[in-house]
Amino acid sequence: MNPNLTAFSIFPRTPIVKIIRIVLAVWALCEIHSCSGNKILSPANEPTALVKAEVDSLFRQFDHYSINKPDSAILFAAPMEEKLIALGQREKLINLYTLLSELYRYKKNDDSKALYYMVNALDVVGRLPDLFYDNPHFYVNIGNLLFRYEMYAEAIKTYTEASRIAIITENPYAIVLSFNNIALCHQSQNNCDSARHYFLLAESYIADKFDMMQGQHYIYLSSLAMQCGIMDSIPDYGSKTEAVLKHIEANIKQKPDENSRKNLTAIDVDRLACNLNLGAYYLKKHVLDKSLGHLKIALDLAKKSNNHYHIAHIYMKLAELNNVDNAYGVAVKYADSAVKHISLITDLKTLIMQIRLLASLYGGLHKQAQAAVYQKRANELSDSLKAINVTDEVTRGKIKLTQARLDLVIQQNDMSQKLHIATITSQKQLIWLMVAVLIVIVAALAGLSYFYYKLKQTQRRLALRTIEIINNEKTECQVLKTATKHTPTDHQICELKQFFIDEKPHLNNNLNLNQLAERLKTNQTYLSQIINQHYGVNFNEFVNSERIKEACLIIQQQNSKTQVTIDQLFSMVGFSSKSAFYTAFQKYTGLTPAAYVKLHQKRI
Repeated sequence: MNPNLTAFSIFPRTPIVKIIRIVLAVWALCEIHSCSGNKILSPANEPTALVKAEVDSLFRQFDHYSINKPDSAILFAAPMEEKLIALGQREKLINLYTLLSELYRYKKNDDSKALYYMVNALDVVGRLPDLFYDNPHFYVNIGNLLFRYEMYAEAIKTYTEASRIAIITENPYAIVLSFNNIALCHQSQNNCDSARHYFLLAESYIADKFDMMQGQHYIYLSSLAMQCGIMDSIPDYGSKTEAVLKHIEANIKQKPDENSRKNLTAIDVDRLACNLNLGAYYLKKHVLDKSLGHLKIALDLAKKSNNHYHIAHIYMKLAELNNVDNAYGVAVKYADSAVKHISLITDLKTLIMQIRLLASLYGGLHKQAQAAVYQKRANELSDSLKAINVTDEVTRGKIKLTQARLDLVIQQNDMSQKLHIATITSQKQLIWLMVAVLIVIVAALAGLSYFYYKLKQTQRRLALRTIEIINNEKTECQVLKTATKHTPTDHQICELKQFFIDEKPHLNNNLNLNQLAERLKTNQTYLSQIINQHYGVNFNEFVNSERIKEACLIIQQQNSKTQVTIDQLFSMVGFSSKSAFYTAFQKYTGLTPAAYVKLHQKRI
C-alpha cells in the first residue's frame, strides 16, 4: 500500500449538462430557422384561418363562374380584387390577375385585356422585391401570348422560366406543360429535332403513364411526325393515345366527381385531335377507308363541341378524300358544308387560310368559277388583315414592353432565389458545424466516462486493499516477531507498529516526532530515517495514515446502535480540522469518507 497514491475527483456533471443543453438548443434553433428558410415565403404575413377560408371561398366562386358564365366571372372579379387588396393577400391578387388573363385570352379572345391583367400581375410582383412568385402558370400564360404573336424566342425564354419555377416548386404538371410549349415553339419554326427533344423531356416528368398528359404527349408526337415527314410512327401513337383515353374514361365513369364533365370534354378534344391526325395520315397513304373512318369520328366529336374551325377543316379533308376517290359530287357537297362553317370562324388569319384551302379544293374539283370567288374573297380579307397586322404590331410592341418587365421580374426572382439558397447553405453549414461540435463533445464525454469508470474501479480496489491491510497488520507484526532471522531495523518497525496499535499515540492531535522518539526511547533522527526508508513518507504523512487507518476501523466496527458521524470522526482520530481529515482520507483510501462508508455497507 502506497500512501502517496492520490485519487483524482471526477469533473462536475452540472456544467456538462448545461453545455449539452446549450448545444442542443442552438442546434434546434438553427434547424427551425433552416426549415422555415426552405419554404418560399412572401413578405406578407401568414393569413389567419378565417382569412384563408374567405379567400378560398372567393376563388371557388370565381372558378365556378369562369367555367359556366365567363361574363359573371368578370363582374365578380372587381369586388374580389378590392377584397384581396383589403386583406393584404398580394400573392392571391397575382393569382386573380393570372386567372383573368387566361379568361380573356382563351374564352373572350381578347388579347388586349389578357395583356392588361398580365401587366397588373407583373406590377404586383415588381413591388415585392422579396417575393419569389411560385405560380409557373403565370409565366406560361405570358409565353402563350408571345407564341400567339409568333415571338418564339421570347416565348421559349418565358416557358423556360416557368419550367425552372415548376421544378423548384415540384409541380410536375407545370413542368410537362412548359416543356411541351417549348417543343411547340420549335415545331412552329420547323426545328424537328429540338421539338422532339423537348417533347421527350416533358414525357420524363409524367409519372402516371395513363394520365391525360400522356395522351396529349402522343398526340403532340403524332403531329410532329406528320409535319416532319416521319409518318410511320403515327398509327402507333394513335393506338397508344386511344388506350390512355379509354383507361381514363373508364375511371371517370367508375368514380364520377365534380370534375367529371370537364375531364370527359378534355378526352373528346384529345380523341378528336388523335382521329384527325390518323385520318390525315391514312389519306396521305391512300388508305381511304381507314381515313374515312377516323375523319367521321373526328367530325362527330367536332360537332359535339361546336368547334367551327375543326368542323370546316374536317369537311375539307373529307372533300379531299372523295376527290382522290374520284367521287367529285360528294366532294363538292363536303366542300359546300365547309363553306358554312368557315364563315363562322372569328379569327381572320385562320379564316383566310381556310378560304385559300377551299379555293384550292374547288380548283381540284374543276370548279374554277367557285375557286376564283373564294380566291378573290381571300385576297379581300388579306387587305383587311394588313390593317389588323398594324394593330397586331402595336400589340406586339406592348407585349415586348411586358416582356422587358417580365425579364426584370425573372432577374428579381433569380436574385431572390440565389439569396434564399445562400441563406439555406449557410444555415446548413452552421448545423453541420454544430453537429461536429456535438460529436466532439459526445466523444469527449464518452472518453471521460470511461476514464471515470476506470478510476472508480481503481478507487474501489484501493479501498478494499486498505481494509485488507488494516486487518492484516497485527498478523504481519506477529509473523515478524516470531521470525528466526530479523534485522535491528525490522525489530524497530515491528515495535513502531505495535506501539501505534496498543498505545494509539496518533489520536493526540499534538503528536510530534520528538514525543514519539522519547516514548519509543530512540533517537528522533533514527526514527525519522526508519519511517522514510520503510514507508516512503515523512513523519506527518505517516501519522496521518495511522489516523486514517483508525478512522477506517471505527467505520468498520460501528453498527446501527453506534453510529458515528463524519463531523465527529475527524476529531476522534486526531485531526484538528475537517478539511485536513478529508484530504488525508482521500489520499490514503482514494475515496471520500462518505463513499468509504457506502462501500463498507455494501461489503456487509
